[in-house]
Amino acid sequence: MYQKTYCCTSYDTLHDDDGKQLEELISIRRLRPPPPKVDARMVIAGLVDVWHNEGWWVGRYTRREGDNYIVVFDQYPNQEYSYARQDLRFHHEWSPVTDRNNQTANRWVMIKK
Repeated sequence: MYQKTYCCTSYDTLHDDDGKQLEELISIRRLRPPPPKVDARMVIAGLVDVWHNEGWWVGRYTRREGDNYIVVFDQYPNQEYSYARQDLRFHHEWSPVTDRNNQTANRWVMIKK
């Protein structure tokens, strides 16, 4: 029996040089849904994801800057940057999780380090 292991995906926010949505062939194992929205408060030194240069990058929340901006520490290149609140989300990692029945599946896990 033939099993499909690759699929074509397109990105909402990435575009090619002609301005068309970027599409690529990727392994089905690499596909994952967007992380869940979390209704919680950010904690100083907590991990966050920042939308920057057409991708999500991990940083540490350091402080608020007014009502609409958050300052995030980026370990590489060891600097702080200010981002609009809508460009941040809680950091999650796609990890295998085992349930009570010893079944393992990948799920979003919120990282609170």
